[in-house]
Amino acid sequence: MKYKPAAFSLQITLTVCVLLTNVVLIVVLTILLFNAFGNNRRAERIFAASQCSVQLSAAIREITFEHGRTNVFLAGNQPITEGDKDFIVTRRQSADEYIAGGLAQLERIDAGLAEELRSNYNAFLQLREKVDYVQSGGVAENREQLRKEWFNQSIAFIYQVKNTIAQLGEMEYEGELFYRCHQFQLDSMEFRILIGQSGSIFAAAISKPTPLTTEEYHKTIALLAKADYLWSRMEADAVKLNNDKLIAEKARVYHSYYEVYRPVQEGLITPGFEGKVPPGAAERLMDLSVPAFDAVFNLVDAANEVTIAYAQTVKNKAAAALKGATLNFGLGLLFASLTILYFHIKLFRPLNHIVRTLKNISAGETVSALEDEAKRQDEIGRLAQGVEMLLTSLAEERRLKEQNEYLAITDGLTGCLNKRASYQRLEQEHAWTGREQRELSVAMLDVDNMKYINDTYGHLIGDEALKHLVQTIAQHSRPCDLIGRFGGDEFVLSIQGKTRQEIQKTIERIHASVQANPLIIDGLAEPIPLKISVGVAYSGGNKGRSADWFISQADAALYEAKQRGKNDIVFVQEDL
Repeated sequence: MKYKPAAFSLQITLTVCVLLTNVVLIVVLTILLFNAFGNNRRAERIFAASQCSVQLSAAIREITFEHGRTNVFLAGNQPITEGDKDFIVTRRQSADEYIAGGLAQLERIDAGLAEELRSNYNAFLQLREKVDYVQSGGVAENREQLRKEWFNQSIAFIYQVKNTIAQLGEMEYEGELFYRCHQFQLDSMEFRILIGQSGSIFAAAISKPTPLTTEEYHKTIALLAKADYLWSRMEADAVKLNNDKLIAEKARVYHSYYEVYRPVQEGLITPGFEGKVPPGAAERLMDLSVPAFDAVFNLVDAANEVTIAYAQTVKNKAAAALKGATLNFGLGLLFASLTILYFHIKLFRPLNHIVRTLKNISAGETVSALEDEAKRQDEIGRLAQGVEMLLTSLAEERRLKEQNEYLAITDGLTGCLNKRASYQRLEQEHAWTGREQRELSVAMLDVDNMKYINDTYGHLIGDEALKHLVQTIAQHSRPCDLIGRFGGDEFVLSIQGKTRQEIQKTIERIHASVQANPLIIDGLAEPIPLKISVGVAYSGGNKGRSADWFISQADAALYEAKQRGKNDIVFVQEDL
């Protein structure tokens, strides 16, 4: 009789297969987990470097303004004005805060780079002390020498901060989009530094009683040419980045600098060279420089936002990958247990689907159907059926809510806004036109022969007359204009953005149309004419006026129209 080896049981066979599979799976998951840890650390470094760049670029913004205004002060022989002093102090305080924040972050990224920047910053602070002595009334041995020292050393420090940002960008390079955006950020800073230098040199030169020197003239022209060249590159890069906010901020820079500030600066170059600068030209140029130069830093901020958003995306992806790798590693360890796998398939997965559905319901997000779960005959199936019933109930509730919201603001007869909703809408329009300095007109309309219509034809016909009136008003109004019912036969019409002459034509057109289009009722031999009186309150800016003022003025004008014999239009005489 032949010997037969003992057959392995199916359980042992499956266990061995599962163990071998798990060994391979765990090795793979371990490698993925290790890579995920590395990528996550790198992503956190990228994000930290981007945040540090934001702090340092904000510091550049404030220091450039301090640099320019201080340079102009040192170029003159007059004591510093309170306005310039407050301007410099404010910018300086902000710069110090941003530098402190940037250095704190830079310490965690690159201690050596932070120490180098701190050393340059301390030297810059020492130079500030010299300037402060002169600002406080002290006399410098050589004020012009101090001005040159301030100009050169502060510009050097600004470039030191910019170079630090550039080095951070090299650390955190992450694909073409990230690099292009970071380069755009650096170019925007360089552009700001160049126009700031040219503006500072030029403003300081024309603030002196002597004409521009040849050196000042050529230096100003050279800086402007460099800025223009850089601007052309920035425009090309903005198109490639195709970011709406960057494009919008770039357009603001072009307007505030190239269309407002630059023409004034260029218009003063020749008079400055000839020593014929008009009085107050330097002050005007400095006033124009603040919004123009700030706009450039708004562009830098927009580039920072794109960079931060990209870094945040990289960080989120790395964190998600790390979480996924960790989860997969845990699941790999649990894979050997067929019981866990069974419950995962039969219980956990459908329950998770139901829970996600409930979360999506509470968050108002799109909900996927629970068709497979609802078909089951066990507790999971009953739970899924309950969720589907909840979905149906919520949909009906939303429908009823929308219907109730509509009814709460609508006049049931005419379909226009009711009195409460009209008043709320009028307050909103008044607030908006007040902020934007736009025209606002409010008209009160009343049917003169309403009692006659009700007494003669009945209230049902009277209701039709009110509907007909609202339809006639709507035909001569814009969709954005307010039409509301304030009382039985009294209506309010609010129109914004039209001049007094346009409003008068509109009201007269409505008044004429009401008279020219009587109410036609089937069964009545003759149409029923409608006559209305109108009172109009108009404001070209409504400063100091309230929504109640418009209503009361329009109501008073309506009363006057009634006193004149009805079927008339009265405008409030006061035009703000």
